[in-house]
Amino acid sequence: MDAALEYHQENPGISLRKVAKLFGVPRATLQDHVKTPRKRREEKKTNRLLTAVEEKAICNYIDRLDNINMAVRGEFICDAANAIIRARQRSGDTTTPMHLVKPPWVTRFLKRHGYSSRPQKILDLTPKEAQNVEVIQEYFQQLQEVIEREGIQPDDIWNMDETGFRIGMKSNAMIITKRKRAHYFALPQNRETATAIEAISAGGRVIPAFLILSALTHVANWYDEIQGLDPDTRVAVVESGYSNDELALNWLQHFNEHSRKGQVGAKRLLLVDGHGSHHTAQFIEFCDNNGIIPFGMPSNLTHLLQPLDVCVFQPYKDYHGLALDRLVRDGAIEITKLEFLSIIEEIRKKAFKESTIKSAFKKAGIYPLDCSEIIKDILNRQPAKTPSPPCEPSSSEITTPTNYRQLNKSANKIERVIFSDPSFSPSKARLLGRFVRGALFSAATGVQMQRDLSRTKYATAVRAQKRNAKNYRLQSGGILKVSEARNMVIQRKEDDIAKAKAVLDRYAKKLHNTAKKGYFEAAKKAREWRRIGILDPLEILETGRVKRWLIKG
Repeated sequence: MDAALEYHQENPGISLRKVAKLFGVPRATLQDHVKTPRKRREEKKTNRLLTAVEEKAICNYIDRLDNINMAVRGEFICDAANAIIRARQRSGDTTTPMHLVKPPWVTRFLKRHGYSSRPQKILDLTPKEAQNVEVIQEYFQQLQEVIEREGIQPDDIWNMDETGFRIGMKSNAMIITKRKRAHYFALPQNRETATAIEAISAGGRVIPAFLILSALTHVANWYDEIQGLDPDTRVAVVESGYSNDELALNWLQHFNEHSRKGQVGAKRLLLVDGHGSHHTAQFIEFCDNNGIIPFGMPSNLTHLLQPLDVCVFQPYKDYHGLALDRLVRDGAIEITKLEFLSIIEEIRKKAFKESTIKSAFKKAGIYPLDCSEIIKDILNRQPAKTPSPPCEPSSSEITTPTNYRQLNKSANKIERVIFSDPSFSPSKARLLGRFVRGALFSAATGVQMQRDLSRTKYATAVRAQKRNAKNYRLQSGGILKVSEARNMVIQRKEDDIAKAKAVLDRYAKKLHNTAKKGYFEAAKKAREWRRIGILDPLEILETGRVKRWLIKG
């Protein structure tokens, strides 16, 4: 149409019908464009929601996410465009209409700038499909380019991930028994969910935990009765107990606060999986504003490439199961959020050791950056059972070692006397030997029973103290830092003490006023008695002047 209009302007003598036929355009449309001023047509042509500069900025946004291996979706582009449109709107201006882009605009935008929308390939979990050597090599190549281009130091390479807990539940474990059938262990289960978001660095660091509990309100006992929680731990309550876009952004702020304290270089690299909450526009924008480079991992390969999945989360769950076993052995009838919070910091200290964290990054091939071992393991992996380590004698402590050791020494001496003295007949020796072994067995059993009983009594007393403590709600919803929650509990206690003190002061003042009133009444009566001549109370009893005074009155 533009070429036809230009040809008609250069040759005004030719009819519009011939020009339309020559350029293959409708004659009526050509005639309308000839009658319409050029300026108006240009304004209509460039009347877009975003300018060319703004669209170029969105193109750079898409390219940058694609370069760091982050999945770019249509809704991200739509959110980015609408964010630009909202930023142009004057704050507080409600009169000017705001025209936001919609999904059809994204399709036209991609076509206009040469992008193509392709389905994301989901790798199968079978070794042949999921453990793709080419995908791993490409991932490490992109990771090396980002580290070298941005100058990322080892202490600034972080990995984050979520892991879930079923409060009161544990995975199956190996036990020692002589039974032929499966062994069932009774464990109280309330089936409530909890999520822990953790982050570790290649330098061996770990930030305080970010816990998500399935609840609607924060309860005072979580922070008052449990003193082992890190003051910088944050606890969020949400009905589902799982992470979402809003909580992921809150965790990112928590991560930025603690990870930048030991930052070495100019930027930090954050390795994340393909969860949708790590790919939102708000998540990416916060990373850009705070010097954080998010780097996505290939789908279904986190069990090989993510340090938290490689070496940390499995012992994390194992220590949690051992702690549950200990609670049940100590007599816990019900496992609630209170018990979960009481053990979480203890198992974190065991799982997130510096040596374990560094080993995880090394095994994942991130620091030192080397994927040869991973590829070698994939190529040489064969289903073979690893030999179990030889059994070693248990080194469990004995509650009363002195008494039991003395009994054991005496038993050894008796056995030596029995088998060395020829005066003992074989039947008597066997009888006495059975008695000695029975005594040792009973003593050993008593030691363990006494140990378990003492632990059960102590655990029962601790649980009773926690249950009987005054409990009340601190906050409805949201996220609370443990130190902030403890300050709220302390302030609440101080307020309760102040109220009780005010009540006591009020009663003391009332008692004082009553005594003062009685004193004034007695003084008034004493003055009346002095006026009539009675000076001493004893004189009232010794003489009958009061009686005469009453008769006279």
